[in-house]
Amino acid sequence: MTRQFATSGGFRQAQLTNIGQIDGSGYEFNLRGQAWRSARSTVELFANAAYLKQTLTSLGGAPPLKVGYARYRGFMREGDPLGSLYAPRLAVPCNGAPKKNSAGADILCLGADQLPIKASLNGPALTRAQLLQYFSVPRDIQTGAVQSALQPVLADYDGNGNVFEQNVGDVIPDWSGAFVGSFNLGTAWKFQTLMEWRTGFKVQNLTDGFRGSQHPSIGSNLKEFDEIAAAMENPASTPEQRVAAAETYIKHNRRLLEPGLHQAEDGDFIRLREIALTYNIPSRLVSRFKSRNASVTLSGRNLWLATKYSGQDPESNENGRGSTGSLEGNFLVSTDGFGLPLQKRYSLIFNLGF
Repeated sequence: MTRQFATSGGFRQAQLTNIGQIDGSGYEFNLRGQAWRSARSTVELFANAAYLKQTLTSLGGAPPLKVGYARYRGFMREGDPLGSLYAPRLAVPCNGAPKKNSAGADILCLGADQLPIKASLNGPALTRAQLLQYFSVPRDIQTGAVQSALQPVLADYDGNGNVFEQNVGDVIPDWSGAFVGSFNLGTAWKFQTLMEWRTGFKVQNLTDGFRGSQHPSIGSNLKEFDEIAAAMENPASTPEQRVAAAETYIKHNRRLLEPGLHQAEDGDFIRLREIALTYNIPSRLVSRFKSRNASVTLSGRNLWLATKYSGQDPESNENGRGSTGSLEGNFLVSTDGFGLPLQKRYSLIFNLGF
């Protein structure tokens, strides 16, 4: 937690103080081998995978800590994985008897003809027939009245009594690793590649959270939201089309009004981190420049990415590591908030050894 020390000790700003305990464990696996070898060429491969589990076991008697402002959904709570996120979760169809949460209570679920939409804070889920009646005329989703009339039905899955703070995962990858390949042709050519991957973590997609929200000035500039708004507002659309748009809005595109709703996404990815081709110039040519050796390398970095994450980049982050000793500087990770995706980079390098 942040704490202000006496300035006579050299700290003019609040510092992050270790008040608790984190228990961590993990495994690492490495595999290296030579896949091919001949008189003129070799192919070498390397792969590794690492598993990490970190649990916050004690806060030294302090209450749970919130990381950042309201729309950052990170919390520090005893017994949780480090970097846990808490956000609202929609109620889902019952499909039989309601399930129980950890407190032994029924988890709110939807009837056969209900949608996860309610007309007031404490109201019941509306039926499709009720929504068809409401959408018998066009509605403007960017007005406060319509936003209040189309509220999400949330459920307490964790049994903590707070539907706005349900555990939706954590921001630190469970598994990470790399694949490395190296191909040598004689003594002149060398080709190298590095693939990196991470899995088992969430990214807070705040960039699209703002851009795709219903807010008339800082949001509503993504195609999927425009299509929803157009269907609701168009006098030529049918009530059925407007209800379908409202359902999509509640299930995927309602943002900001309930901080964290539809914000956490799987961040799993595999990326071509680096690729390089090196040519070692023959010594007979290098000696003309009175050099011992010389080489030319053409390389590229971050050239390819495979991910289901819908935001800019699963590795982008709103906040960098800071020197002010703040919770944000140490624990606000995997938060895509108006940053820039990792840039592709190309380089041409000449090396001369004397």
